[in-house]
Amino acid sequence: MNNKNDTLFTLIKSLSQAEKGYFRKIARRHGLQSDYDYLELFSAIDTQETYDEKAIRLQFKHSKWIKRLPVLKQYLLEAIFTALRSFREKQEEQVEARISNWIENARICFEKRLMPLGQNFLDKARVLALEYELFGSVIEIDLLQAKQIKALPPQQRKISREHLYAEVSRMLEFQAHFLEVWRLGLITLEQQAADGVVRRSEEARILEEILEHPLMIHPDEAPSFKSKIYIYHTKLICHHLLGNDEASFALQGELLDIYRSAPAEVRKNPGDYRTALHNYLSNCLSFGRLSEVSALLQLLAESPAPSESHVISRWESYHLLALMYQCRRPSEQEGLSLLAGFEEGLKNYAGKMQVRRTCGTFLFAVNFLLTTGRYDQALEWIDKYQTQVDQNITPDITAFMKLFYLLCHYEKENFQHLEYMLRNAYYHLRSHERLSDLEKAFLQLIRKELSAPDKHVRYKNWQQFQKQLEDMAADPIGTKVVTGYFDFPSWVQAKLGKGGV
Repeated sequence: MNNKNDTLFTLIKSLSQAEKGYFRKIARRHGLQSDYDYLELFSAIDTQETYDEKAIRLQFKHSKWIKRLPVLKQYLLEAIFTALRSFREKQEEQVEARISNWIENARICFEKRLMPLGQNFLDKARVLALEYELFGSVIEIDLLQAKQIKALPPQQRKISREHLYAEVSRMLEFQAHFLEVWRLGLITLEQQAADGVVRRSEEARILEEILEHPLMIHPDEAPSFKSKIYIYHTKLICHHLLGNDEASFALQGELLDIYRSAPAEVRKNPGDYRTALHNYLSNCLSFGRLSEVSALLQLLAESPAPSESHVISRWESYHLLALMYQCRRPSEQEGLSLLAGFEEGLKNYAGKMQVRRTCGTFLFAVNFLLTTGRYDQALEWIDKYQTQVDQNITPDITAFMKLFYLLCHYEKENFQHLEYMLRNAYYHLRSHERLSDLEKAFLQLIRKELSAPDKHVRYKNWQQFQKQLEDMAADPIGTKVVTGYFDFPSWVQAKLGKGGV
């Protein structure tokens, strides 16, 4: 029985080496035969590339536990989660777990009438929750604290009750503010994930309405650092999607300055800092500020990564942006080295990567190979994209991969194959509502080129395509379309320099 989607197999394959080591250590601690049984099963599954239960049954056919394999699998699943919870609690960065433990300790102490000790745990939990702006945890602490008021003298009860009421009210206000900011951010992110670049006026209107929302106008007046940072992220993404590079770049610079002036916030929220650095770097690349990029990439590579998830996120961000840089200022040696690193990471971090970012890295990997004239390799990476990721997650990138596929075969002069694939690309783009002005113009160019009788006609075809690109780029949104994923104007200019051949 083979099942690649077996829950236990998927969980085991997602574990880091540190987590696996911790699980084995915990499992051996008790020394019971049942523990060694599920350790055998754990090791057997861990060595498999794809889940094969038939092979496990054959391997352990003489073991008594194989007769109760379904029960042992469930037991192992629960044991792994128990170990993972314990492992997370031991990680210093797991602030929520520490707060939760202190709150539970306080409950135990209050039940046993150990009031001073319980209060000590609550005080520690409140300090940490306020520091990290965990508003819900502060409310939970205050509600537990309120149950102990009856043990205080009358006057002190009143003061304590008013203080708790004021703090809970403030936390609820902070939560309500952040909730609304978060809602606006979600709408923005949905727009970004859906299209990557804005194509229609109704899409632009949604983003413009978000920018005009009262909470977005004065981020410095946000009641919490969390809300303030989220407002900056939302605004800069809106401006970026609308083609307002200058506004987006300015906001990102302000955001980085905020983090640089608050190193404690960087330590507390390394992921948020890395996101800010990522976006600023992306804007540098979009805005042509290439002189800053190398130093910023180094800063990104050295950014804090206190856990495996942070390490993976840093790796993803670095490879995406470094390959974007190679598309702007290509170095074959550096670019090929990045491609090798990306390919290795796809194996090491399979199932743990952010899909949208992975797809973006695929796109710029192909873009780099096109820029350096490595069309066979570009086709190999297009094939990897089609087979290794869910193309429905990024319809905009999938559409451009269709164009890149045609571009590769055009450059390789595979005209007979190109004629068939041109129809295939057209029907795909039309059925997925991706047949916008750029796509139409590009497909028309290839179609005309296939039937062009001589160089003179081909040159005119390229001139017409260049004019179409110029018309699109006359609008700020159109500029993003024609250069955001591939530098079509430069490609056309190079062709015209060769007489359109």
